[in-house]
Amino acid sequence: MKIGNRTYQNLFKYPCKDGLHCPEEPLEADIDDLLRHSEKRLAYVSAPSDIIFTHPRYPGRIWDKTGLGGIRGGLTNASTVIQTALDLLTNGETLMMKKGIYDIKTPLVPPPLIHWIGEGEALWGVAEEKGVLLRNANSLARLIDLTNAYGVEIRNMRFKSDNVTEDIALFLKDTANCYFSDLQADYFYYAYKQEMTSVEKNNSMNHWDRVYASASRLYAFDLNAPINATSFFKCLGKRWFLGVSNGGPVSLENCVMEGVYASGEDCLILQECRGFNIKSCYFAQGGGSVSDQSLLEIVDCQDGEIAGNHFGGGKYAIRFGYYGGDVVKNIDYELNYYTGQATSRYYFGGKWKYMKNSGTATFNGTGSQTVFTIAHGCASTPSHVSLEAKTADASGVKYWSADGTNITVTFITAPPAGTDNVVIGWKGEV
Repeated sequence: MKIGNRTYQNLFKYPCKDGLHCPEEPLEADIDDLLRHSEKRLAYVSAPSDIIFTHPRYPGRIWDKTGLGGIRGGLTNASTVIQTALDLLTNGETLMMKKGIYDIKTPLVPPPLIHWIGEGEALWGVAEEKGVLLRNANSLARLIDLTNAYGVEIRNMRFKSDNVTEDIALFLKDTANCYFSDLQADYFYYAYKQEMTSVEKNNSMNHWDRVYASASRLYAFDLNAPINATSFFKCLGKRWFLGVSNGGPVSLENCVMEGVYASGEDCLILQECRGFNIKSCYFAQGGGSVSDQSLLEIVDCQDGEIAGNHFGGGKYAIRFGYYGGDVVKNIDYELNYYTGQATSRYYFGGKWKYMKNSGTATFNGTGSQTVFTIAHGCASTPSHVSLEAKTADASGVKYWSADGTNITVTFITAPPAGTDNVVIGWKGEV
C-alpha cells in the first residue's frame, strides 16, 4: 500500500487468513504521512508533552489534556487520554501514537479487533526517546491488560517498569488470535505473561514476532498457552518459562534466548507441551554459575522436534525428564549444534522415555535358565528388536518378545553356568 511517499505492507489489511494483521516487513511508522493520506481508519495520539488526540469518525472534535488527566512535563499522566482513544476504536481501526515517553498510571485495556502502533523505533539498542515508551509510573501490577482480548495487534512500542514487585508489561488471560511485534519490555518481574483457563481456548494461538525482554526479574516470558513465535523472541533476563498447562502446540523459530541468571536456573523450560517445534534458535548462557543449569529443560512433554539450533554453554544443553510429571517421550533432538557444555549435551532423567534405545545386557548363566529379560526403557512396546551375541555362551537365541517394559529373550538351550558369561547386545525401537 502506497501512503504518501512511503510504502506500507498490509498496514490496514484486516483480517488476513489467520484473523491477524500480518506484516511482511517491520514498520517504520511516520504518523504525519499516515494522517495526511488516511481517511477513516486512523486515530492519533500526539506527543506526551501536550497530549491530544483526534479521531476521523468525529471530524472537528479534539480531545486534549483538559479533563482527561493529562499535564505537561515529564510526569504526564497519559493513561486516560490513551484509554479514551482506544475506547473509540471499532473493528479494524488503528491507533497511532507519536514517539515520546508516556507515564501510565492506570492499566490500559485495548478493545478487540484493533491495531495499536507506535511511531519511530522501539527495540533494543535504540534510545528511549526515539520511539514510543509506555512507562509504569504508578507501581501498576499490569501495564497493559489483555484479559479476554481477541484480534488485537500491538506493535512498535517499548515498556519500562518502575521495579514494583511482580509487575507485568503485557498480561494475557484467555487472549486469542492477537499479534505482537517489535516490542521490548525492560525491568519487569514478568515481561510477558499469558494464562489460559479453559482447554477450548488452547486452540486460539497468539503470534509473537520480534519481541524482546531485558533484565526481567523472574521470567521474561511466562506463557502458559499455545505459542507461535518467529524471528527474534529474545530475552536478556533471568529466566524463561514456556508451557502449555492443558496440552497444546508450541512453535519457536529463528529465536534468540540468551540468559543472565543465578546458579541453578534454566534458560528455557517447556512444560506439558503436546506437539512442539524448536528450530533455528540460539540458546546461550549469559552469565552466572552452571552448577545445575540447562539451556533447555523438557518437562512432561511429548511429540516434539528440536532441530537446527545452537546451544552455547550451560551444564547441559538439553535436560529431559528431570523434574516430576508425566513421561517425556517421542522427541527428536539429535540434529543441533553444541558448544561449551560444562558436563554434557544431554541429561536424561527418570521421566525420559526413548523411542529407540540400545545397550548391552550381562547375565550369569545357570545351566538351566533359558529365559532372560532386558529392561528397554522405551516409551512403549518396541515394534523392532535386534539382538547380538557378545559372548559364545549368548548364542542360540530361539526367539524374543517385548512388552511396555522388557524384552524377553528365550534360548534354544540354557547357556552354561558361569559369571557374566551371557552378554547380549540389543536395540529396540517403538
